Amino acid sequence: MPAAIKRRRDDEKNRISRPGMNSDGGVGEGEGPDFISLLPDCILITHILSLLPAKECARTSILSCRWCHVWTLVPLHLDDFALRREKFPDRQSKEAWGWHEGRDWCVRAVNQILSVHRGPILSFHIPRFYVDLDWLQTFAQRGIQYLNLTSCDSVNQLTPSILRCKTIRALKLPNFDFLKPPVTHQPIFINVKQLILWGVGLTDETVHHLLASCLALQLLSLFMCSGLRRLRISSPSIPILKLYSNYPVEDIVVEDAPDLERMMLYDASMRCITADILNAPKLEFIYVRLKNFELAQTHFELKSSNAQLIDSAASSELRLVVRHEDYVP
Repeated sequence: MPAAIKRRRDDEKNRISRPGMNSDGGVGEGEGPDFISLLPDCILITHILSLLPAKECARTSILSCRWCHVWTLVPLHLDDFALRREKFPDRQSKEAWGWHEGRDWCVRAVNQILSVHRGPILSFHIPRFYVDLDWLQTFAQRGIQYLNLTSCDSVNQLTPSILRCKTIRALKLPNFDFLKPPVTHQPIFINVKQLILWGVGLTDETVHHLLASCLALQLLSLFMCSGLRRLRISSPSIPILKLYSNYPVEDIVVEDAPDLERMMLYDASMRCITADILNAPKLEFIYVRLKNFELAQTHFELKSSNAQLIDSAASSELRLVVRHEDYVP
């Protein structure tokens, strides 16, 4: 069948009877053209369907044969709380959920969504339960941009597809081991702008390689990561660095960070940490919560439990704030 005839027949099938409209679009009885269905897919998805909640988007499939699959191409955001709220609408806050409540239902829901949805998956934030490695593979293939696996303990290794995914912009990872397999030979997270690692097994060399790979990085946060001793910071882009209770770090060397503006250090054990700033011309603010801190061969020690020291002697443009008090990051 010629393509032109087939398209014409498909258009005829997609016309919807609308009382009060005649064939030329005027008022009267009969059938008129369905102008919405005549729109190209890109307009339907970008300007109409993407503005609807996912559930309402799926309901548009009853409008015509052509709409049956268009909704599955709409960019998708997968969120733990949104899924649970759909299943249990009476619970309106995240605090109302048990840690593992509804786990099996959520896993089935995600599997079902991924089986029918064919469009981009822009974000995934389901921190409370099991995460399948196949999901991570699918996310990388579907252009994931924001991936949050905080508090998920079912996966302790990242798939190569995620490590080298070029679409990820923000990444939160807990309890992963970057040493199995080693990732020190090929670039990873090359377009990530925000990288937050929580309880991750690292080495000084791994962090150095991460910073060398993440050329677009704007924020690096390391929370309670292990295996670090002498942390070397070299990054052409990073403006913000946050380090919280990473054991057993004792030395931080900012070797080359031309855009670094803010550095924040916190250690619950109140150990002494030494920092050497070799090249950070834009560094204006260092926030420290330690009992002992050495910067540029100057030693700071806080005796009281609630003390504050602001020092600008190390650099005419550097503001140093040191606190020693109870603090939860």
